[in-house]
Amino acid sequence: MPSEPPTAPAGPPTAPAASGAAPSSAGRGGRRRIGLRALGEGGWVPAPAPPWSRAAVPALCSHGGRLHAAVADPADGTLLWSTLGAPGTAWGAPVRLRPRGGPPSGGLRPVLVPVGAVLWCLYAEAGGGAVHACPLAAGRPGAAVRLPHQHAHADLDALAADGRRRVRTAVRRGPGDAVLAEWRLPYRAARPWSHRDQGWLTDGDCPGGLSLARLGGTTWAAHRRDDGTLSALAWSPERFGPVWDLSGPLTGHAPALTAHGGGLWLAHREQGTGLLLACSSPDGHRWSPLSPVLPDPVAPAAPVLASHAGRLYAAYAVGGR
Repeated sequence: MPSEPPTAPAGPPTAPAASGAAPSSAGRGGRRRIGLRALGEGGWVPAPAPPWSRAAVPALCSHGGRLHAAVADPADGTLLWSTLGAPGTAWGAPVRLRPRGGPPSGGLRPVLVPVGAVLWCLYAEAGGGAVHACPLAAGRPGAAVRLPHQHAHADLDALAADGRRRVRTAVRRGPGDAVLAEWRLPYRAARPWSHRDQGWLTDGDCPGGLSLARLGGTTWAAHRRDDGTLSALAWSPERFGPVWDLSGPLTGHAPALTAHGGGLWLAHREQGTGLLLACSSPDGHRWSPLSPVLPDPVAPAAPVLASHAGRLYAAYAVGGR
């Protein structure tokens, strides 16, 4: 990976325009809960939310024909995992997992990564923040593997780089110190992961986690800056480094980023109105105007996006703080 960032492409991406939608008072107060919406031909429609007893925005991913969700329970240091079959059906009862290798941090979101036939769950250990990965199968976790040199202090993210044995992770290890790393998975799940390559985002302006998405041969990493604007890195065989800054409504939380329908989708909670806004791009440079996912404001939390069965899903927190 080059040590020096490349020259930025000529012309910045098109700045998304504000939606202009006015927030309502619905959804404020009361007990905090999770909302889920799915984007179809008619726009964003409500979808069944995962059955959590505590309202943490879950990790989402598509694997084996199902939509999977996972959260770290802050009460007892376990993972809650549930699956959704066909669109319109109900979520299964949550399975409580106690992975071997250290309890997960209840304050940080885990991440689900399908690699071939195996669904991996990566999470930060409570206390030290060490990152572990465990395979999920038959409703129970396998032996967890600790990833060397990784200590998360914000929500982490990961994705499969080639669909077989390579995984890329994004971990913020401290103020101004975020690391993007690539790993090669072993043939046997309980063996250590091989550290292949990595790069750092050390501009001192990355207060939260990074969100990853892969489009074509490029991995994109979006993050929030201290001033509330959004920025992105591109990671491909030819390039690693800053690409653009997205102007528009400011946010106090990390953005969500995913690949869907042959392009990229980005969502974030607007700082002033509390609206959950989303936009799309065919190439990571030209972006559509931001538009609201739902008309009401959402609770302060980083949203999550996931593509499953031809639909784009957005998870967010609503209700009390």
